[in-house]
This record gives sequence, C-alpha cells and structure tokens, in this order.
Amino acid sequence: MRTLPRSNAPGSVRKGLIGLGMLRELCLIIGITTLLAIAVTHIPSSNPPSSEFQAPGTATHPVCSLALSSSEHELWLIHRNYGLSRRDLLTGHEETVLRQPGQLSDAVVLADDQHSLCAVASYSGDLEIWRDGVIEWAGTLTEDSDWMQSVAIAKDGQTVFALSDHGVLYVIRRTGGRPEITRFFPGAGVGLLRVSPDGRRLAWRHGASVTVWDCEQLRVHATWTTSHASCTEVTWSPCSCKLATVGSGGRLDVWDVENPMILWSADVDVFDAMAVAFTADGRSIVTGGHDRRIRMWDAVSGRCVAEIPTGERKVRAISCSGDGRTVHAADLQGAVFSLPLPL
Repeated sequence: MRTLPRSNAPGSVRKGLIGLGMLRELCLIIGITTLLAIAVTHIPSSNPPSSEFQAPGTATHPVCSLALSSSEHELWLIHRNYGLSRRDLLTGHEETVLRQPGQLSDAVVLADDQHSLCAVASYSGDLEIWRDGVIEWAGTLTEDSDWMQSVAIAKDGQTVFALSDHGVLYVIRRTGGRPEITRFFPGAGVGLLRVSPDGRRLAWRHGASVTVWDCEQLRVHATWTTSHASCTEVTWSPCSCKLATVGSGGRLDVWDVENPMILWSADVDVFDAMAVAFTADGRSIVTGGHDRRIRMWDAVSGRCVAEIPTGERKVRAISCSGDGRTVHAADLQGAVFSLPLPL
C-alpha cells in the first residue's frame, strides 16, 4: 500500500503559532512594565509653572520661606531684608503686611483666615511678636554686634524661639502677662531653627551637623553629622518623629529622631538642594534646588516617585498643601508659583 510522505508543515505551523503567541505575550509584558515605570517615576510635563506671580519686593530680596495658613487660603511670604507679604490663593489679591527694608533677618508665621501670629527678628537684635497686625510684644535681646538670625514658633503659639548670630538661644514663653525669657548657649555658627509640630523638640543646623534639642527637659536630645558639606534646610515630619535635611552637594537625609539614626539618603539634585518639605500625611517628601526640578520621594523607601520640571526656575523654598495635591514654590529670582503633585 502506497503511503503518502509525512509532511512537516503542520508541525512547523504549530511551532510558529506557539512562537508568535510567546512573542506577543512578551511584548505585552514589556509594554505594561514600561508604562508602569513611566507612570510612577515621571510627570510628563514640560509646561511652565502654573499660577505664577511676582511677589512684592522680591526682585532684589527673594522669598526665603513660605507659610500656608491653616485653611490654605493664604500664602505668606517671608523676604529677608525686606518684610512680609501674603497672597489670597482664591482671589489672587496680594498685599505687603510688613516692610522692614534692610532690617528683617528672619520671620515665622502661624495663621488662619481671621488671625495671624508673627515673630519678626532684625539685624539690630530686636524681636517683635505681632498678633493680627498689632505688636503684642517687642524687645531687644542681643548685645553689641550680635543680631537675631533665626526664629520659630511652637504650634500652640505660646513659645517663641530666637537664635542670635553669636549662638545664644532665647526661649520666650508667653503664658499671660510679661513673657518669661530664658537663655541657652548652643554656640556660635548655629542657625535654621525649626520647631517640631508637637512643640516638644527644636532642631538647628551647625555647618554639616544637625542638633535636636528637647524643649521640655531643656537639653540636647541628639546631634548627628549629615551627608552635606553645608546643610541648607531642615524640616520635621507631621508626626514629629522624623527629620529631613538637604544641602550642598544635592543630597537628602532622612533621620529617625526618637532613636537617632539615619533611615535613608539619596541624591535629589544635580547641584545644590535648597528646599525640602513633608506632605501633610507624612508619606512623601518634596525637594527642590538648583537643577530646576521638583522631586517627590517616598518617605519610607526613599524611592523617587515623581519629577516635575520648573522651566528655568531654581527653587529656593517650598510648601505643600494639606491634601497633597499642590506644591507652592519660590525661586531665586522672586517668582512664586504652584504646581500639581501626583496623587
């Protein structure tokens, strides 16, 4: 019986179909992985910053720090050597609240829609405490050539901290009547006072080092050396349990305050990092600096989750909205702008 020769065609077709299916699945996997990577690590935006405005007086005296009112309707701007101004974020109305050209060395603001509490320090060594636009207390704290270089207010508004250039820390407690003033001596060269949200601790920088001071026990809690040649900004987490620092060289350090140790460190700027802030939920950290990028970091893992171009703007100061949707930023030339953050 004649038999037909066996053909290899059916097997070849079957193998081809299997190979084609595997290739299709592989392409699908690669495509999904790529899309996820893009969605997580990059905000595709080369547009200029939105809601930009030029704050009064900042062409020659740029904004050195920002403060949001508790309702987030007002953005307060602190201009070293110039004064205080604020902008209504709903109407766009701007006003100069206090002018001290050549005098203001630092200021800090706690505010809501109806009330404000400001501590204003000057190069002459004076400290003024303003409530709702009226001076509540004023005094000259320093002597001779010393001057006030940094101030902070505890969240309850009852304690004001002021640091002089010669390294004297003044603690002004306002519990009714005449304020009680206590002096401590952390040493010359310290600066950047930052009080924790719970009011229990105070942080300051000294070159590349950061010190945390216990406000209740009135003693140093911990001191550590950062990865920066010089620390440019210090900020607390909302829970008061972590501290983040940035500085020259472009690195970010995140520290555990309760058990003093570094949690993680990352390169966050090609040049120098100038600004850092936690989001209100404490889950993310936002940084900015000289390389014209605002970056968002996972506060636990240290992974960069977003990178937002700022055009030609080098970021000097930032503040995050309570819902984590917006970052307000000031650049070195005096422009203040707002950008959306990824959810």
